[in-house]
Amino acid sequence: VGVSSLDGLVQAAYQGLYFREASRDEIDQAAKFVELYESSTETPQRPMRLAALPDGRSAIALSAGVPASIRIAPINELIESNSDGDFTIEATVMLHSLYADASVRTIVAGWADKNTERGWSLGVTSTKSAYQPRNLILQLVGSRGEEQGKPEYEVVPSNLRVELNTPYYIAVSIDLDDASDKGITFYLQDLSKPDAEPQVAHVAHQARWNVQSNRPIEIGGRSNHHLWDGLVHSVRLHQAALSRDE
Repeated sequence: VGVSSLDGLVQAAYQGLYFREASRDEIDQAAKFVELYESSTETPQRPMRLAALPDGRSAIALSAGVPASIRIAPINELIESNSDGDFTIEATVMLHSLYADASVRTIVAGWADKNTERGWSLGVTSTKSAYQPRNLILQLVGSRGEEQGKPEYEVVPSNLRVELNTPYYIAVSIDLDDASDKGITFYLQDLSKPDAEPQVAHVAHQARWNVQSNRPIEIGGRSNHHLWDGLVHSVRLHQAALSRDE
């Protein structure tokens, strides 16, 4: 606390409490108290968020022990899409741990975490998941039988397994109006092995419309729950169902 700012603070306090100015001696006593307090009180350290993948590329470190996520304003191009709701998610990440229960380690989500509200979320299952641990999954809430139908929740499992403490390139291409097993394609590439080919999974789904919500995109969590524990190098969203070559 600077001298001038402390003087003004003490004077304002005395005027408010005692309706008079503080004496020089009273100001000096207040300064000694502040100095003593600052010397005996530990200043909380902000968690270090900057980190690096094993290959040296910069990343953001997110820890479920110190809850945090990154929020981005709603992307109008996705909400007002002319591509029949198709989109692609890409991410380069590394996961450190799983939850002890069935919670999901979320990579990125556009969802309020309510099964009655439209949205989507990409993440990895935890220890007690019905889909088995470390399963890369997409959660969708959208309309099925007709475009104006009520939103319904589903889990689309890739059955591709994410190893802990291993850097991955992850992508999922969503052709929303194709409900066949060609409609959603997952890619999982182990970046710790230079020559590793991506694992690929084609999976059917049920939601065909209205999976985008007018809410912030959240990286590393879902409505402050289902938090990522690990590194995030990059996350990209595309307004199209991209092929592997794209």
